[in-house]
Amino acid sequence: MPAPAPPVPALRLLIVDDAAAVGRALARVARGLGWAADAVTSWEQAQRLLGATPYHLLLVDFGLGERFTGADAIAWVRRAYPALSPVLMSCGDAGAAAAAAVACPVLLKPFRPDQFAALLDAVAAATAGAGHGTIEQPAELRPFPRKETTS
Repeated sequence: MPAPAPPVPALRLLIVDDAAAVGRALARVARGLGWAADAVTSWEQAQRLLGATPYHLLLVDFGLGERFTGADAIAWVRRAYPALSPVLMSCGDAGAAAAAAVACPVLLKPFRPDQFAALLDAVAAATAGAGHGTIEQPAELRPFPRKETTS
């Protein structure tokens, strides 16, 4: 009888969002899709985890504080961990412009769970086979329509 195949290791996601509830919710969804996920609320925490744990995807919010943005984090990651796939989350035009400047996909807030799942699927497809790959922004990642308010 052949030996059972070794388990396939889960892809790893690091979420950096200063809103703890957002990070926890995204980590919960990712785990439900078979990912190993960690969520932190500061870039300093993220740097400690990046130094200790290999990740496949970094999902970082644009607004991390007054002195440091998600785009700054991605620029740093590109130098320190070039195989790591970064994605910027943003709810505004400034974040989308910053994502274009650092040449990474952007996930516009608010987004639906199926849009988040499409992102994870794109990363899984890019990393299939020999390690990390370059991810392209899935066509499904369109901003969720905002409700119009009347004044």
